[in-house]
Amino acid sequence: MIGYNQEWGQNKFVRAQNNTLITPLIQDLNATIGLQQTFGGSNHMSLRGAFYRVNYIFDDRYLIESNGRYDGTSRFPAEDRFGFFPSISAGWRISNEDWMSGSSNWLDELKIRASYGTLGNQLLGNNFYPYIPTMGIGQSSFMMTAGQRTPFVSPAGLVSPTLTWETVISQNLGIDFALFGGKLSGAFDVFTRDTKDMLMRREYPSILGTGAPQSNAADLRTYGWEMELTYRNQFTSDLNYDVTLALSDWQSTITRFENPSGALPASNIYYEGQMLNEIWGYETVGIFQTQEAVDNAADQSALGANWRPGDIQYADLNNDGRITPGNNTLENPGDRRVIGNSTPRYSFGVNNNLQWRNFNLNLFFQGVWSRDHWPTSGNWTWFFPFNAGHVERYFIEDSWSEDNRDAYFPHPHISTNDKKNIQTQSRFLQNAGYIRLKNVNLGYNLPYRWMETIGFQSANIYFAGMNLWEYSPIRPPLDPETIWAGAIEYPMQRIYTLGARITF
Repeated sequence: MIGYNQEWGQNKFVRAQNNTLITPLIQDLNATIGLQQTFGGSNHMSLRGAFYRVNYIFDDRYLIESNGRYDGTSRFPAEDRFGFFPSISAGWRISNEDWMSGSSNWLDELKIRASYGTLGNQLLGNNFYPYIPTMGIGQSSFMMTAGQRTPFVSPAGLVSPTLTWETVISQNLGIDFALFGGKLSGAFDVFTRDTKDMLMRREYPSILGTGAPQSNAADLRTYGWEMELTYRNQFTSDLNYDVTLALSDWQSTITRFENPSGALPASNIYYEGQMLNEIWGYETVGIFQTQEAVDNAADQSALGANWRPGDIQYADLNNDGRITPGNNTLENPGDRRVIGNSTPRYSFGVNNNLQWRNFNLNLFFQGVWSRDHWPTSGNWTWFFPFNAGHVERYFIEDSWSEDNRDAYFPHPHISTNDKKNIQTQSRFLQNAGYIRLKNVNLGYNLPYRWMETIGFQSANIYFAGMNLWEYSPIRPPLDPETIWAGAIEYPMQRIYTLGARITF
């Protein structure tokens, strides 16, 4: 198969506004007075490419497939806008070899496969001309002479002279098997995915005076494995059962990033060897119980003032007698270290099907063995919710006081700007691993002789449920599937359905 594709897209917009309404009852530009403003814009982008696919199978044993694309984009300079992205995969059905005929009584299928492939990425959001330095124009936000806004032209930003495609290189090795007449089957894969020349913005010193350009600034390697195992059996003529387990794990590491100052990870800042989704923070000793403990501990004044019983005590990891963030660099992170990682580890799903006579039951469990969570910044974080102007009952009942020294939370402070006790730290780091019964379906097929009597072809009565049960070590009221937006807005809903399916 060979093909050719070409795309062209254009977007235009016009906007008008006025800030002075004659009456708020009529919201229309014709019902305004004062200075009216109009705005507009236009952009376009295009793609052009050719692709192919070749398949070859010999004797149902050897399988080869090759794919390739040659693509060009208007987003990059003319000399760097085309790229070739090939891939190849091969499989070998070992079970079909003549010398495997002796295993046919227990081995149904055995196949190994391998693949190597590349894909290109040229998407940069709404930045359609990242290689062209463009000057902005506009009007000042303030009225100047004679009630007029002063027009201005802003200087062009920086661009990368070598901007080109981001390339994803995937490698996979897998095995498929089926045993004992299909009772046991499964697949296992190991993979690596290298993202080369990642399209992103680097961080430059503020003395530069402008924002960093889009550039091919980093490389990333993701590696992991996944497996699927299914067991099915018919125990009696009335009883059938099957269960499928899916399990996977992956991690990502930054393999190239220019970080000469050794700055700690932040938005668009990485370092070579960094595990993606690292959480840096302080190690928590506990909660100060007495003023004597405060006086004898390391100096924590760099994180806040007025330390007293009920406040958090942090560990002095570098043994300098002070708790500080250091220089915010890898060489001097102060008393911080990697305390966790928000990458989900060992994601799994278990699907069960049971059929006994006219009854059928399906259960689906899913979950994550381990995943660290530290709440995002903002008012609607799960702890210290007084930042949002309200206080939850669980916070009141489990905050430190003279009569509640074993509390989980420290002594509350009135000031919403006092963040000394909620620095990123090991005490409040949550394990967001979980297992949840996502779906339950229980059905009963009414006997055919009953249906024949009343003129029905078939009838099934069923009960279905979603999110009926879960377990997680995370601290209530958090739910491990709803916390990643940084807000507790709505809890996970439990849904119950009772119904019937009838065929006339």
